[in-house]
Amino acid sequence: MLSEEQKNIKLKRILFTVQSFLETDCNNLEELAQKINIPSSSIQRYLQEKQIIEEYFGEEIYDMVREKINLNKAEGLSKGGTNFVNYNIAIKDEKGKFTGSRRR
Repeated sequence: MLSEEQKNIKLKRILFTVQSFLETDCNNLEELAQKINIPSSSIQRYLQEKQIIEEYFGEEIYDMVREKINLNKAEGLSKGGTNFVNYNIAIKDEKGKFTGSRRR
């Protein structure tokens, strides 16, 4: 359970992240993460806070953010995210840990 202070800090981070996402013209979350110095996993989590985003920015903004993220996701998959698995073989060590890949 978060304290009131932690809730306020989280709210400020979410609002800052959404505002930065709207103001910048980043192609992906990693670029945004570098610009605002917040891990991309946190940015992704913050941009999924539907209730907070709708309350402070409106439902249209939340829908626009989700649409832009889904577009970027689809673009990333079309550029090779899925194809990498189809055209490469994962190399693992004796313990089963991923160490690299090679072309089929």
